[in-house]
Amino acid sequence: MDFNKSFGESGEWHMERLKKVVAWRVISIVTTMAFAFAWTKDVKLASEFTLFLQAFLMVNHWLFEAYWDLRGRSDGDS
Repeated sequence: MDFNKSFGESGEWHMERLKKVVAWRVISIVTTMAFAFAWTKDVKLASEFTLFLQAFLMVNHWLFEAYWDLRGRSDGDS
């Protein structure tokens, strides 16, 4: 797979990835906050839990995407 042909210039590709990650995080934050508040009935605790969990998940998502890209480049066109 030719990444430049598939995703455009490297900077454009990284910007699209960032937009995708941020959009998903917004959806995830809202659903996590709603669930945490429904579970705890405490806005402060639900907010703290949500912020901690979302920061952790965002870093993990980014690392997974980077690993996946490197794996794809080293595997060739598969």
